[in-house]
Amino acid sequence: MKYEVSRAKLRGQSLGIKLVRGCYMDEERILAKKLGYKDPLNENIAATAKCFKTNFEYFIENREKGFEILAATHNEESVGWIQKYMHLFPDNIRHSVTFGQLLGLSDHLTNSLKNNGYLTYKNVVYGDISIVVPYLIRRAVEAKTSIQSVHLQYDLMKSELWSRLWLFS
Repeated sequence: MKYEVSRAKLRGQSLGIKLVRGCYMDEERILAKKLGYKDPLNENIAATAKCFKTNFEYFIENREKGFEILAATHNEESVGWIQKYMHLFPDNIRHSVTFGQLLGLSDHLTNSLKNNGYLTYKNVVYGDISIVVPYLIRRAVEAKTSIQSVHLQYDLMKSELWSRLWLFS
C-alpha cells in the first residue's frame, strides 16, 4: 500500500485501490505451497482485521485528489468500523470510499451503506457453471459472518415486504 501510494503521488497519478478482506485464502495457500514460497496470509483472523484496518487508514490519511478506495468486504465489523472512522473526515474524503459485495451476500449491509450516503456496488458473478459455483461456495465459506447473518437478512426482507404490502391493504 505504501509503495503504491507514494509512487502515485510521485508521478502525480490518480490511484484506485481494491482492498479485499479475507478472500482467496485457500487458493493463496495452495499456490504458495505449490510454488515454494512463504504463505502470504496472516496467521489468524485478528491479524487479518488489523491488516485491513491499517491499510485502509494509511490510504485515507495519505490520499490526494484522484485517490479512491473500494472496500470489498462482507464483514459487518469491518464495514461498521469504516463508517465510524470515516466520520472523522469531511464529505469529500468520505466520498472517495466505495463498498462492494457479491450480489446475494450482505445485502442488508449494502442497503445500510447506501442509505448512509456511501457508494456501493454488487458484483454479479457470471460464467461457466463449473467455475462460478465453486467460486461462490468458496466466497460464502470465507464470508462466514455473512452466512451467520442470513437470518437477520431474512427478517429484514420479511419486515420490508410486509411494510410494503401493508401500504396496499
